[in-house]
Amino acid sequence: VRSFRPRSFSSVHVAFYLPNTVPKLYARLPSSSSSLLPYTSFSLLPKVHLARSSNRRSKGFLPHQGHSHCHDAESHASTSLIDEGKQAYPQQTPHSGRHFLPSHPHYKENNKWWRSHKFRRDSRQRKRKRFFEGWYYRLTLPKENVSFAFIISIEDPGRPKTDDLKMVGVQVMGPRDEYLVQTSPDDTKFWAWEGSQALGCTFDYTNNGAPKKDTSTAMKPEEWRERVRTGFQMLPQSLQGSIEGHDGSLGGVRENQGIPGTCSWDMTITPISGWGGVDERQKSTAGWLASYPVFEPHWQVTMADGRASGTVTWKNETFNFQDQPFYAEKNWGGAFPIKWHWLQCNAFENYPTLSLTGVGATRKLPLLGKTED
Repeated sequence: VRSFRPRSFSSVHVAFYLPNTVPKLYARLPSSSSSLLPYTSFSLLPKVHLARSSNRRSKGFLPHQGHSHCHDAESHASTSLIDEGKQAYPQQTPHSGRHFLPSHPHYKENNKWWRSHKFRRDSRQRKRKRFFEGWYYRLTLPKENVSFAFIISIEDPGRPKTDDLKMVGVQVMGPRDEYLVQTSPDDTKFWAWEGSQALGCTFDYTNNGAPKKDTSTAMKPEEWRERVRTGFQMLPQSLQGSIEGHDGSLGGVRENQGIPGTCSWDMTITPISGWGGVDERQKSTAGWLASYPVFEPHWQVTMADGRASGTVTWKNETFNFQDQPFYAEKNWGGAFPIKWHWLQCNAFENYPTLSLTGVGATRKLPLLGKTED
C-alpha cells in the first residue's frame, strides 16, 4: 500500500454485494439467493457510491443543455463505422464484441438477425430465462479528485413488446457521490458490433437529426454531436453520451422516480493494455470457460489501462482533461453470484501504467449444486 499509493482516493472503486442488505436501489436480475439483487458500492474515502449494476432503471428529462465537445486527438480514433468482425486495435481482448442478439432494425434489414456465436445466448435462445449484457467505463481525474463511471446495459432483448423486463439504460456515477440514470424500454434502439467493442443507443434525436427510418448504427463523432440529443455511443477508441435523467431518489429508477439532472461526455480513448501484457496476446479474464454459458455472470476486463482526452459536463460543471486514466470491463449472463466483491484502480503515484483489479465471489457450481469461493 505504501509503495503503490493511489493518486487520489476517488481513483479507487470498490463494489460489493451481500445478501439481506438494504440499499437505495435494487436490480431485478435473479440471483441464487434472492429475486432482487441489492448492491452497495463505494470509492474509498471520501466518496460513497451505489453499486455498479447493469440493471438499474429510470428515465427523466430536463431541457437539453448541449453536448460537451472533444476534438483533441480525434484523428487517432478509429474511423471505421462498419463491424468488420476483427480486432480494432492490437490490445483488444476476447469477448470485446456483443454476446446478445440485437433487435435493432439494421440487423433485420441486413439479414443478420440469426448471426451470433452459438455459445452467446440471450433471451430468445435461453427459453425466456433472464439475460443481460453490461459495459463499465471509468474515467479518473486525479488532480480534481474526481472519477466518473459510465455504465451501459441491455436487459432481456428480444422479448415481446408487452414484456416490461426489456430495458436499455445508461448510468453515470459522478462527483460528490451523485448518480444519474436514463433508460428506455425499447431494446430495438440498441445496436452493437460482434467483432469489436462498439455499441450505442439514441434515446432522442435533435430537431434535424431524426432519420425517416431509424436503421442507422455507428456515426462519426462529429455527426453524433449534431444529430443526437440524448443517448450514447461507444466506438473502439471514442466514447460519447448525453443524458437527461434523474438520481433515483424518489423510490425507483423509472421515469419521474428521482430528481432530474443532466450529464454529457465526449472523449477519445488510447488503449494501453487489455488483459495481458502490453506487447503480448490479450487473454480472456475468465479463461476458456468464458466461451460457454456455464459460470454466470461472465466477466471480461476489456481495457485494464488506457488514456482518455476530452470533456465531461456534469450538471453544468465542465471538466476538461488530457491523457487521463481510463478503464473498461463488461459482464453478461443471467444471474449474479451469491456474494461478490470487486476493486479496481489504475491511477497510482509514480506507477503510471500500473492497473490493479481484484474480484471475489461465492457462487453455485453448475450440475453439482455446490458453492465455491
